[in-house]
Amino acid sequence: MLSDCGFGAVSVYARGNAVTVACYKAIALIVPVVFPQRKNIVGKAALFALSIPLLPLLLLLGVIANVSLAGEVGDDCLGYTAFARKPAST
Repeated sequence: MLSDCGFGAVSVYARGNAVTVACYKAIALIVPVVFPQRKNIVGKAALFALSIPLLPLLLLLGVIANVSLAGEVGDDCLGYTAFARKPAST
């Protein structure tokens, strides 16, 4: 699509791998429990207090996800990044 629009030197790179995806999915499940979006301040505080043991797990998943970005890319990735050179203006 970028080439069709006149861009040159188009490169597309996958980001992450299956480990990265698994960590991000687990983080997406834990974050709403640790940081609830409730309006009830008492319920919010109680849920946060009960979820404090999950904080080290959340940190560990974040570290593993970032380290796994340096690994090989597989079929399952977080997404793609495209680089393209803008054509010279005439």
